[in-house]
Amino acid sequence: MFISMDGSVNHWFKFWKRKTPNPSWNELKDTFFRIYGGWDKSFVFEKLTKIKQKGSMEEFVQEFKALVSQAPNIMEEQLLGYFLVGLQLKI
Repeated sequence: MFISMDGSVNHWFKFWKRKTPNPSWNELKDTFFRIYGGWDKSFVFEKLTKIKQKGSMEEFVQEFKALVSQAPNIMEEQLLGYFLVGLQLKI
C-alpha cells in the first residue's frame, strides 16, 4: 500500500503508524474521520463556531484548515469571523 501525504498530516501519519501495530485500512479510515470529520457538514459548522486557539498559532491554523477543508462552499467573510473569534485575546 502506498499513501502520499505532506505537511502536518504526514507527520501525524508517521506517528500513528509507529503507535498502531499492524494497522488495517479500516483503522486508518476511522481515525481520519475521527480527526478530520466525516460527511456531516452541519457538524463541521458546529466545530467552527467552537474552535479556540489553545496552543501556538501554527497549531490553531492547522486545526482550522482541517475543519475548513470539510466546508468548501463557505464564504470568506464567514471564515474570517470564525478564525478571528477563535484566536487568543493576546493576539
